[in-house]
Amino acid sequence: MGVALELDVLNAPDEDLVALKEKVYRHKIVVLKEQNLSPAEFVTFGRRLGEVETYYQPMYHHPEHKEIFVSSNVRESGQQIGVPQTGKFWHHDYSFMARPFGLTLIYPQVVPRENRGTYFIDMGKA
Repeated sequence: MGVALELDVLNAPDEDLVALKEKVYRHKIVVLKEQNLSPAEFVTFGRRLGEVETYYQPMYHHPEHKEIFVSSNVRESGQQIGVPQTGKFWHHDYSFMARPFGLTLIYPQVVPRENRGTYFIDMGKA
């Protein structure tokens, strides 16, 4: 499960993004290497792939871009950045809503070297 690609997500032609989505549907997980996106560019990339859904609970929103769901265990100046421990339980993003997500984009900013604790399963095979 999974494949790695190099792609300029902001400038790629539309047909490359269609191919990207096809790879996600086929391989379930696609890693896009060498990305350096600002929060605004991340939202732009999401919009290039389709409709961007804003999570219904504001406590998860990025302070400048409510379209970005922030999960983090990082603290800055004594303040929690985002919502901690959102990955502690098995879940399928937004599957409980009337219109589940077609894709979920994850853009890690800090990745631990060991014991990441994030696992993916193919629900089609389950």
